[in-house]
Amino acid sequence: MKKLILILGLILVFGSYIQSATDTTCIANFNYEIAESYGKPSIIKFENLSEGEITAVHWDFGDGSTSAESNPLHYFPANGNYEVLLRVSNNLSSDEITKTISVSISLSVDFSFKLDTNNVVPNTFIFSSTVLGPYDQLIWKFGKEVIADVKDTIHSFALEDHDYQVTLSAIYTFNDTSRLIKAIAKGLTTARYMDLGGQIFLGDSLMNNPYPTGDTGIAVLYRMDYDQLIPVDTNFFTELGYFWFYQKLKAHYLVKVSLTEFSGHGQLYATTYSGNTTQWDEAQIVNLAQDKYREDIFMVKKQNKQSGTLDFRGHVDDLMEVSENLINPYIYLYNTENQLINLTVADEYGDFSFENLEKGHYILTADFTGLPSRSKLLSIDFNRPDIKSAEIETSANVFPNPARSYCLIHDQGIDNQKNVKIQIINLQGQILGEQSFSRSLATGYYRIDLSEMPHGVLMLKIYTSEVRSVKILHQ
Repeated sequence: MKKLILILGLILVFGSYIQSATDTTCIANFNYEIAESYGKPSIIKFENLSEGEITAVHWDFGDGSTSAESNPLHYFPANGNYEVLLRVSNNLSSDEITKTISVSISLSVDFSFKLDTNNVVPNTFIFSSTVLGPYDQLIWKFGKEVIADVKDTIHSFALEDHDYQVTLSAIYTFNDTSRLIKAIAKGLTTARYMDLGGQIFLGDSLMNNPYPTGDTGIAVLYRMDYDQLIPVDTNFFTELGYFWFYQKLKAHYLVKVSLTEFSGHGQLYATTYSGNTTQWDEAQIVNLAQDKYREDIFMVKKQNKQSGTLDFRGHVDDLMEVSENLINPYIYLYNTENQLINLTVADEYGDFSFENLEKGHYILTADFTGLPSRSKLLSIDFNRPDIKSAEIETSANVFPNPARSYCLIHDQGIDNQKNVKIQIINLQGQILGEQSFSRSLATGYYRIDLSEMPHGVLMLKIYTSEVRSVKILHQ
């Protein structure tokens, strides 16, 4: 019996010893992940997964720093591979584990810029950045001026035609003493700006000078950008007949001048472009490569010779393509001698009308700055006012044909030609007359005077870059 009791006691003691040894054995293990809530890939959150009765924890992050926290958060100081060690222990045992942590912050930076050509402040540039990778700060440097924490910005430079350097830096902060900086520098040359002005003439007289004429006006400046006309400035002038645009970018421009509704001569003169025309596509282009102060404009005057009894009503789509931005275009009525008879404005539906017209031939054209238009021949008689289409084909178009004292000719080969010569020839090949033109009518037609020509079949021989002929019947 004593032996049995002794054996049972030894078993209990030995079992207790085995259980105690199991409880005090440490097994080190950990996991890690990027601390997403901080938004920084170099901040790693560690999770202690060790097993056993642990009384002490020691972390070595492989960068010279350590921690005794159970689940630490660590800021790695730079890109690289780090051997992270976790050691756990108690009074009877210890264990450790090492894992490789790779920190790789990829960062690149670039920027583009363009001149803000519509800004009223000269040499204002728009800057846009492209940053790939995480960053904490962006810094723009414009010489001594620094702009921080904006991805895109604008900056105005003081000097014209001057070279500047702009630097953009992207900064990623690892910790209080370590940063990753990526920077790029680019050079730019500022533009030149000039002044543009001119006098406004009403006939041979300068508007409001030397005596007030009771006129006020508006001048609009359009810059030519490739195939677009961009309005860049508006000048209201009241006392002197002079328009003025200050410090404009070196470029090509058109100027459009209108007298206001209540101007003293507002009902007598049409809106006129530089080059003294009512049509924007015939306007004189101003090459602003230096200051220009005498780009004078002679306003186109209406003849107001309407004493007839006939009316004409039309729609703007007879003269130009209708689009969303087509709002109240001007409609002009010319006679065959390139004199402006009258003008009106199409209403919101595109309708327009002219009243008190005499029997005869007219030319209709429209103008809306920047939109192409097409001219139409208008034949007014007592029976049927009508628009006659002047479509251009491979041969010349003559109207009217038969003709009496004159005819109008519109030809694809001579359209927009600077110098055109037209000979009038009879059927025997004799040259009866010759007329030369430096430009066409405002509407694109050439008027051929036949008042001194014999009646019968005549040949019009047109000389441009090539020669072509068309027959007419002169009655």
